[in-house]
Amino acid sequence: MTIPSLEIDLDKECSKCSEEGVTKSGLCLKCIAQVYKNRTIGYQVIQQAQVEICAMLEEYAEDIDKAYIKADNDLTIPISIKLGPTRIAGEVELIVASNFVKDRIKYKIKVVVDSKQKKLPGF
Repeated sequence: MTIPSLEIDLDKECSKCSEEGVTKSGLCLKCIAQVYKNRTIGYQVIQQAQVEICAMLEEYAEDIDKAYIKADNDLTIPISIKLGPTRIAGEVELIVASNFVKDRIKYKIKVVVDSKQKKLPGF
C-alpha cells in the first residue's frame, strides 16, 4: 500500500506568484488552493471534447447509418462528457462516451488535457 505524499521544493519559486516552495506542478500550496477554488475549464478542454466526439462519430459512421436505417422513427445517439480534476493542477480529465443500439455499440474514451499547455504551431 502506497502512502500519499506531497513533495515541496523549497529552493524553487512558484510559477504564478514567485513565492518560495513549490510542488511538482510548479505552484505553491496557496496557488494550488486558488486553482481548485476557482477551477474552470479552458478552451483547450472544450476543443479536445469536440475532437473526441468527432473521432467517435467518424469511427462509427457506418454503424450509425445502419442503426438509422433499422430505426422505426428517429435514432437518438446519446453522447456524454464527463470532466474531472486530476492530481496535477490545471489538468482536466475528459471522458467522452456514447451508447446506442445497432448491435449494442458502446464507446468510451478517457483523456487528460492540460489547460496550461501552449498550442503547438500548425494545430
